[in-house]
Amino acid sequence: MIELDFNITIVGLGLIGGSFAMALKELNPKNLWGVDIDEDIIKTAEETGIIDKGYLKPQAPLENSDIVIICIYPNMTIKFIRDNMNCFKTGAIITDTAGIKDKLVREINSFLREDLDFIAGHPMAGREYKGLEFASKDMFADASYIITPTYRNNKENIDIVEDIVKKIGFRDVVKISPEEHDKIMA
Repeated sequence: MIELDFNITIVGLGLIGGSFAMALKELNPKNLWGVDIDEDIIKTAEETGIIDKGYLKPQAPLENSDIVIICIYPNMTIKFIRDNMNCFKTGAIITDTAGIKDKLVREINSFLREDLDFIAGHPMAGREYKGLEFASKDMFADASYIITPTYRNNKENIDIVEDIVKKIGFRDVVKISPEEHDKIMA
């Protein structure tokens, strides 16, 4: 059985965040925590074993998370990181799942602490429905994943993100600049 020797927090337990949680749970991370603004979603995710524990307030899981996967809209991602900057564990890897990268990466890197590594990611997967009830541990099977590394990123951390996404089912991992990503997506 594969194991991930990390404490992981998923921010936003909707379709993508819920699917990440379900797929990651199969890899037995040390702890898998969820942060969401909806108490009912947290309760459902806990009761069904999608996460180990859920939180409305992110401070406790962020202080202990080696990896934080943010699965919310781009502007909310920027705000979440800015508002919780002092909560992140030293050396944490932060990644996201947003479909735009250039503005997001530039803004986050403009205020990100030096000891944190924001590695932007974009799963090329989804459904026409949204919400935890449509999430699936198999959503990412054979899909592609885009990583948009920058000069700030640590190669070892990029490798960790790539390894994790491959373990949860992504077949191809492509690395391109944030600008190139947005040109292709447009």
